[in-house]
Amino acid sequence: MQTDGKVLAGGYFVNPGVSSDGFFRFTNETAAQQNLAATQSSVTWTRGGSSPQFGRVTFEVSTDNLNYNLLGDATPSGSNWP
Repeated sequence: MQTDGKVLAGGYFVNPGVSSDGFFRFTNETAAQQNLAATQSSVTWTRGGSSPQFGRVTFEVSTDNLNYNLLGDATPSGSNWP
């Protein structure tokens, strides 16, 4: 995955009637979307569009940007991490 959301893939590709091998760059027309909402009792990170999916998310907090305290592990719910 590139920083602009495009994906690079290499291999042998078959499209109806056409086959080719090589290195390809795929484009996704859907923009990456995300929103972070925090209250005193919860944090929810909502992701959508062409955003990459994660297998594990943890939330931490810092008051000085040097030391961090663990708030907890998130549990996936669709494209949300509450």
